Amino acid sequence: MKIVFNYDLGTIKTTVFDNLLSEILLAKAGQKSILWLVSPWIKDFDFPLVGRGGFTPVLSIKAGTITLLDLLKEYSDAGGKIKLVCYPPHLLFDMSLVTRVVELTRVAAQLRKAKILEPAVEENLSLLKSEAAFLADQFSIHGDVIEFINSTAELNGAEIYYNEKLHAKVILGTNFAIVGSANITPGGFIRNDEIYLVVDEERTISDVKMFCENMILAEGVRRFFVKRRSEYRLEEAIGIDLIADIVKEFSNLPLTMRESLVSCGVKPGE
Repeated sequence: MKIVFNYDLGTIKTTVFDNLLSEILLAKAGQKSILWLVSPWIKDFDFPLVGRGGFTPVLSIKAGTITLLDLLKEYSDAGGKIKLVCYPPHLLFDMSLVTRVVELTRVAAQLRKAKILEPAVEENLSLLKSEAAFLADQFSIHGDVIEFINSTAELNGAEIYYNEKLHAKVILGTNFAIVGSANITPGGFIRNDEIYLVVDEERTISDVKMFCENMILAEGVRRFFVKRRSEYRLEEAIGIDLIADIVKEFSNLPLTMRESLVSCGVKPGE
């Protein structure tokens, strides 16, 4: 058991990489393997390959860095199973911003329909457009989280679970458990003051595995605030009325917001 923290730049990141690499090696050796990634927020980022010892040649990527997503792909291609637990989309995005932008687009449409060619009206239209664009950018600021989740879901053997009450941060493999304060993000692994406990004791690893399993199943019954990604419906979380408003005004919403909403599961053609 050891403790790692970020006072020495990149210590947590290096520790996580070494343990992920060990899990990839097990999978490539044909051993049954399950990798748990538990974090409310999770984003893709780079790990440096330079100076990482003699095991990195087993990776298909030989460049100076490799992303977390590429590591997971190496792992899944070797037969490893991934279980990712994170926040659902409606907690990753501020849906109240969508409501406001929908209102702004409707007001702008009414002004344009009135065809009042006055400087004050044109100024108001410009202000409405600027506010909508600003709010759309704020809404989409965590789009890279959804992008990573969706990309991971496409990997062989990957299961994604959304947990509304999640606060724990865990990375769990066959022979290690990493538990601490850091989200699996660049901020958590590099910039913030974070701490992780790294465990290789079999009993403790088993206890952490039980915790992870109980986050998605409790005594064989699915917890109401946990859903598998394939079962998640955005309209159930934010309300069918808001979904209807989004679909109705979809073509008028700023592009960044449209892209983020589609990544969350909104289907504008329906």
